Amino acid sequence: MCVIFTMKRYHSGYFIKFGSESFSPKEYSDNLIDDPSLKLIPSNYNADTWTVEWVYSNKWNGLEFIIVTDSFETAQNALFNVLCSAAVIEGNLTWSNEAHYPHEFGTIENSSTVDTLNRPIKGFSSDSIPEYFHLAALASKDYKLENSIIKYQLSTEIYSQHFMDLHEVINWKTTDYRFIQMRFAYAIISAFSVIEELGLNVNVNVSVNKRSKLENGEWDKEVLDDLIERLIKSGVNVKEDVSWMIRGKETKIESKRPIKLTKTAEWADKEDSEDYDYFDTLKVNDGYVSFPDAINHISFLRSSISSHSVGKKIMDLSVFDVANAQHLARRLILEKTNRWK
Repeated sequence: MCVIFTMKRYHSGYFIKFGSESFSPKEYSDNLIDDPSLKLIPSNYNADTWTVEWVYSNKWNGLEFIIVTDSFETAQNALFNVLCSAAVIEGNLTWSNEAHYPHEFGTIENSSTVDTLNRPIKGFSSDSIPEYFHLAALASKDYKLENSIIKYQLSTEIYSQHFMDLHEVINWKTTDYRFIQMRFAYAIISAFSVIEELGLNVNVNVSVNKRSKLENGEWDKEVLDDLIERLIKSGVNVKEDVSWMIRGKETKIESKRPIKLTKTAEWADKEDSEDYDYFDTLKVNDGYVSFPDAINHISFLRSSISSHSVGKKIMDLSVFDVANAQHLARRLILEKTNRWK
């Protein structure tokens, strides 16, 4: 017996704008989207159980993303994943940091409250919305990727700072508040869980030594080769190192276990700069770190500092530890999906 599902259309509340007049998906694509994989055509947004259509909305004065699927539940799951994809694409929680709820197509023009869950329709516009939906569609076909974007969003929800806030605010690293420091810890745990979900954590079981580093501090060759092989298979460009924030006065963690830089960042303070020795809190010593060393360091922060009985150790976690962990997790997701630029 063949079961036939009737496809339905649902408002998402996500829309894009182009000028003040009505416009088509093709006009928007031709004028504002260079990447062929993001052009507003259904084949670029075909998920496992849903796809997208675009309808100009007088309510939003923009082109709304309409989800086409068989049920409210599937549309809702898609919107949860769009929310998580937005966090990955933006690198932090977005201005629209609450889930949208699907509304059956045609029910929002004259009412703001008609919805199965009695939730009002939410509207949100950004030029990045095509990327949100594209990543969500990719994640629908790979449960490990789907788990990864959800865990990333959870990490940013526990704690995150917008990159522009971190760009200049370097006169503090840790806080006196265990309430916040615990959030640092669990944001790092969730970020590292993204790495595990992608299968890119360090696996010491491939070596007889059962450890990532040897007594002299060098990598165990078998462990390193195994990790690099998995990174490459996942689409990661291991030749392009990860940028790393190292700022202000050293914490106890940084003093006892400094991370190895491959080179200093172009924007780091120069030693002959007038401000370099003015205050330790003002130093910017950012640099680049190899993927294996970055993964191994966040693994250490997760296992030895943030997890289990944390005692007083979490008071030495810094806001930059969180930012580095989330940046690494995000970078690996975007590399895997060919979205890193």
